[in-house]
Amino acid sequence: MLKEFYGSGKNAVPPDILQKYPPLGNPLVNQLLDANQAYYLSLMRPIVAASEQPYVADKPLLKRLQALTDTEPRNPVQQLAGPALSLGGMITHAVQARAQEEAIIAGAALLAYKGRHGTFPDRLEDAASTPMRDPFSSGPLNYRREGAGFVVYSVGPDGDFDGGKPGAPRDRHQTYCRYPATLQPAQQDR
Repeated sequence: MLKEFYGSGKNAVPPDILQKYPPLGNPLVNQLLDANQAYYLSLMRPIVAASEQPYVADKPLLKRLQALTDTEPRNPVQQLAGPALSLGGMITHAVQARAQEEAIIAGAALLAYKGRHGTFPDRLEDAASTPMRDPFSSGPLNYRREGAGFVVYSVGPDGDFDGGKPGAPRDRHQTYCRYPATLQPAQQDR
């Protein structure tokens, strides 16, 4: 099977591999493994393609993968392909890390702007020389002033995060940069 899969030439499987891992004697197990490889490949192609696309375009595929992961019981073919299903979550996690990076860079730009001008800008675009993009949407990061500070945030994987409230517990899927980290009681009344 490996020889047929890889063919000949520079992509050929070395003969020692074929000798070390011959087809199994049980035809049922071989059929199961063949079906698993086909299923795994059917999952991997869209996942690899999705990793190159904006998150907004990936969202339907990632939801489908999550639904497959959450569905129990899976048949043996799906169970063997379990690791591929977790890759959808890895894409979301990577985008979340990028969003946090963008929010921190935007927060630094806002603090630098205040250092130069004495106040925070009305718009995030005024503080940054390049647009601060939200990797979870097709638009910029969101920004609002809060008392004597600000919050810069991503809409997140669900597309509906609003920046939260100062001092509120942080959900692990929320991505934002708030300055100051929490408002003092006197500042909350302003």
